[in-house]
Amino acid sequence: MSLAFASFGSTNDSYPQLALWATDISPVLRAVRDAYSKPLTIKYFNREDNSMTGQPLESEYAPYYHGYISQVSEDDILPVLRSQTDALDVLLGRVTPERETYRYAEGKWSIREMIGHLIDGERVFGYRAFCIARGESQNLPGFEQNDYILTAPYDRIELEDLLSEFRLVRLSNIAMFRTLDEDAWVRLGTANGNQVSVRAIAFIMAGHLRHHMGVLRERYDLDAKS
Repeated sequence: MSLAFASFGSTNDSYPQLALWATDISPVLRAVRDAYSKPLTIKYFNREDNSMTGQPLESEYAPYYHGYISQVSEDDILPVLRSQTDALDVLLGRVTPERETYRYAEGKWSIREMIGHLIDGERVFGYRAFCIARGESQNLPGFEQNDYILTAPYDRIELEDLLSEFRLVRLSNIAMFRTLDEDAWVRLGTANGNQVSVRAIAFIMAGHLRHHMGVLRERYDLDAKS
């Protein structure tokens, strides 16, 4: 399937699914997800060695994030970020519709809300990485994850659509990361009052997802391996 994003909102008969976006985004999300569910060869720009430069130093991130970064043993982070979209689909592929709103305890997030949190985190981390890569010197704001979920509609959105949205946001971040040169990749900025590098944010994103996939397996009885 070929997708022309410029035709969003048009009446072009070649893309009937995209004309539905104003009233029902689900067909669009699923069409894009299907189009990008095949293995993707990641091509880097502005890189002589065609790879990202190893693990971040401890000086590149706040101690709080060590738990996430320690989840990632790989040195080349973009293939990890790309493969995780498929791993998440596999993990949640056997969740029945009636179980999507399951919570393992009162006050805990449902499975839908957990994926919604991953989407929120992906957007926030991606924005931080983009701003810092471009040389932003202002302190970027933090976010309170529980407050975000309280005001989000995730528990009313089907899991398949949430997974599609996560894939879109993650692929957008990968598209940004792969264009960065060496200087941008190790550039430091400030987020939530803490110094962090673009490289560290990429590893945090991967570790953040691995952490929550572990929670899904252990607390929500999802035992698929990735």
